[in-house]
Amino acid sequence: MSRRHDLRRIKAHWSYTAVELAETLRVCLSTIRVWTREGLRPIEGTWPYLFAAADIVAFLKSREQPRQPLKPGEIFSVAVRGPRVPADGVVDLVSRSATSADIVGRCPDTGRRIHRRVCLSRLAEALGTLKVRWEDATVPIGSDRIAPRIAQIEGPVS
Repeated sequence: MSRRHDLRRIKAHWSYTAVELAETLRVCLSTIRVWTREGLRPIEGTWPYLFAAADIVAFLKSREQPRQPLKPGEIFSVAVRGPRVPADGVVDLVSRSATSADIVGRCPDTGRRIHRRVCLSRLAEALGTLKVRWEDATVPIGSDRIAPRIAQIEGPVS
């Protein structure tokens, strides 16, 4: 999976040596060598190699993969590198701020934790058919815990 580099760091009318390019984009020098083998062409007749800014930007944009919009009920799994519906269709809702929260579940393929940050105003849309699990906050920590509740959120959440 390719990393998205900050192309704003590349100055439009400059040319870069391999070392300068590696420092500018914060990558290893060997990465620049790999890019040269994969199609990043230096300016002809220059030694050490010089790379034109326009060529660098065009090369990196050609390698970018489009982002995948997630469907309702899906969470992106980094381990699988694709969207997955959490195991058993059950997720935890973790509040992040007054306007956002994380939907946290388990990847059905790897068993790893997966999460998706959502705006609370779009929570019902992001959840789709997923069920939200939460623990009862009124039970003291030292006592026997009650099994987590599972509920289906319907309509807008306030």
